[in-house]
Amino acid sequence: MSANHKITFEGALGENLAARLDMPLGTPRAFALFAHCFTCSKDIFAAARVSAVLAERGIAVLRLDFTGLGHSDGEFANTNFTSNVGDLVAAAKWLADDHEAPRILIGHSLGGAAVLAAAGEIPGVKAVATIGAPFDPAHVSDNLSNAVEEITKNGQAEVNLGGRPFVIKSQFLEDIAAQNQQERIAKLSWYFMRRVTPLLVLKTLLKFMAQPSTPKVLSHWMTPIICSRVNKMLFM
Repeated sequence: MSANHKITFEGALGENLAARLDMPLGTPRAFALFAHCFTCSKDIFAAARVSAVLAERGIAVLRLDFTGLGHSDGEFANTNFTSNVGDLVAAAKWLADDHEAPRILIGHSLGGAAVLAAAGEIPGVKAVATIGAPFDPAHVSDNLSNAVEEITKNGQAEVNLGGRPFVIKSQFLEDIAAQNQQERIAKLSWYFMRRVTPLLVLKTLLKFMAQPSTPKVLSHWMTPIICSRVNKMLFM
């Protein structure tokens, strides 16, 4: 069993963000952050279910609505990948101030790319797990393919995503195109390896390792690290 608490805190753009903290019964073994998918919310089934199961196993999970989504304040049209990362850093600070700094980051889809980007800015992180996350944040533009030309020409366009209308501005496309995710993951990998701490990045890291520019020595050392037991990774 677990307890669910409603939380609010200030996000990267100064808006109040809505979140839920799934707490286990008794003292948590660790705290985690969960980042939802593109244009989703903290209350989608995947986020709620993963958080509940982890809480049942002693891991407290804070899942937030990014600025302009779900029950959080702000305009989605004014957000981008960088602001999502900033929201995660703000969430981690709230956890550190009110409970304990997160040791685990979990992200679904674009949220997975966001936790990879945020990991280097959050002290104390020992594990990162992504679920169906793109290697490159710019991959999300594939969902906007029919509107990219209009967005580029007019500065913005209304796009139907999952049956709901969203305004996407050119600044969003420019922001995701400017992200250097491969460099971030490379730095993050070395950061974890120097501490002999395994890094769990499902699928995304494997794709990163297959890139021609990835040092062979990095791929060689990361393979056994990925295969290490999760329990050892989190609580060593």
